[in-house]
Amino acid sequence: MKKIKFLNFLVVIFCCLLFCSNAWSKDGELKDISQPYLGTYDCEEFYFAGENVLGKFTFLKVELKTDGGCVYYREKKSKSTKKIPFEYEYNREKKELFASGQWGIFKIQKSFPLKKGEIHVVIPIANLTLKAKFKK
Repeated sequence: MKKIKFLNFLVVIFCCLLFCSNAWSKDGELKDISQPYLGTYDCEEFYFAGENVLGKFTFLKVELKTDGGCVYYREKKSKSTKKIPFEYEYNREKKELFASGQWGIFKIQKSFPLKKGEIHVVIPIANLTLKAKFKK
């Protein structure tokens, strides 16, 4: 009877190790299992050079995916949807999203605050500024 209990105990330990092993990275640190920042964020505010241009679009969205990739979707009224892929990293301590990628001739490598389900974007373009707020 003691042998059976011991074997059951070993099987439970083995299963726990097997299921938990995916939560560990190669360098031995625990991966971020809970990723509440993942998902789709809709644009609520979009200003370029101080002018509200959100009305020129059917929608603007950012989707954060689990693999470190994100996609920016935009659709101008009466035009087709554009998908622009980017890479991102989320810094849990600073509550910042670091995005990097290329869109035509524009290259971006910038951090944006991501707090309370909102991404606040501020990007200087020449002497003009693009400001946007995306909300989950």
